[in-house]
Amino acid sequence: MTTRNPASFVVYSYEKYSYEPWEDREPDNIKIWHEIHTPDGETISGPWGPYHHPSFQEFKNYIDGVNYGKF
Repeated sequence: MTTRNPASFVVYSYEKYSYEPWEDREPDNIKIWHEIHTPDGETISGPWGPYHHPSFQEFKNYIDGVNYGKF
């Protein structure tokens, strides 16, 4: 499922994980922080760089890797 957060980024959910990016705005640049909320209530950082917004497939692949011990 995809929706948009207030910063206009797409928000994803998959297997009870949710991807909720947010912007860190500075005078000369904007960086994206990649928060992933886990089913047990933890917040982890996604592996993507601050200038990349992952696709749903990239998010899904990452979560599948987390669930199968690849990350």
